[in-house]
Amino acid sequence: MDYLKELKIKFVKTKIKNPLKGQIKQPNDLVKIFKDLETSDKEKVISLHLNARQIPNCFEVLSIGGVDLALVSAKDVFKGVLLTNSTGFILVHNHPSGDPTPSKQDQEIIKKLEKQAKIMEIDFIDFIIVGDNKFWSWRFKKE
Repeated sequence: MDYLKELKIKFVKTKIKNPLKGQIKQPNDLVKIFKDLETSDKEKVISLHLNARQIPNCFEVLSIGGVDLALVSAKDVFKGVLLTNSTGFILVHNHPSGDPTPSKQDQEIIKKLEKQAKIMEIDFIDFIIVGDNKFWSWRFKKE
């Protein structure tokens, strides 16, 4: 073999409409940033990576699905968190139906991520589902 692939990470600056200043204190802070998810006709899963002070350092679109499903694996979630030297993450996800009630698949991935994050010593801060002018937060267990 004459060569070996070198892994490089490139960050691309993306302008957001409602930038967040500092630490995330409430799910509302994130819902404002990702407000466009409310009107999306496809399910999307976004991982927000956080530093040790729980300040966002980047986000990653993990999945764009159909009208009622977006697949995401724990491996994909943790890969981005580890490659960006983040200490924690928040998943933000939408339901095009407008109802932010977690589906069975949502509940299953939350349990899986919670268990694996603990083993890997990574902070799983929240899983937020955005609907029509409302949201559900795993951390706060309410809309």
